[in-house]
Amino acid sequence: MRLEQAIKIVSEQIDALLCTKEKIIVAIDGISASDKSMLAHVLHRIYIPDTTIFRTDDFSLRKEQRDPKRIAKPGYNFDWERFEQQVLIPLSQDKPVIYQRFNFSTEELEPSITVMPAKINIVEGTFCMNENLQKYYDYSVLVRMLPSALEERLKNRSTAKNSIFASRQPLEEIYFEKTDVASKCSLVVDLE
Repeated sequence: MRLEQAIKIVSEQIDALLCTKEKIIVAIDGISASDKSMLAHVLHRIYIPDTTIFRTDDFSLRKEQRDPKRIAKPGYNFDWERFEQQVLIPLSQDKPVIYQRFNFSTEELEPSITVMPAKINIVEGTFCMNENLQKYYDYSVLVRMLPSALEERLKNRSTAKNSIFASRQPLEEIYFEKTDVASKCSLVVDLE
């Protein structure tokens, strides 16, 4: 499937959901560099000003949280507890979202920011379909990509996040394999 086709399908589903609900939460999961951020960005552009994006990268584990037992458990390689408390619970209650982003350069939390719930709230990032978080989503998408294309994209990344992502990639693969995220998503998109 091409990204354009995925955008069309997801936007049609969003429109259908908005016929029955005033506000929705859409999850977009996928391995690093699979185009899930691009999908979220394009949806955001389509629905401006009625949308906002929350990224699981902003909830990476701090040094003191990187316990080997925690990291070994599929889907627990990000601060899902803080994500639930600071983002998903307030969103589900239509309350302001007050949260701190993780800074990859300093490996510390930044000062709190406040975001008001939008009509369409997009949760984007690997591990967002963690077993404890699925109940908050009205619609969920798993974005996958051909391994050869994915490998090329990962080679071309050059950011402060690289060392963290390099250590996360095997954990991401285990997460998708062991938790069967595909069967729990509303839509699975296999990009060419």
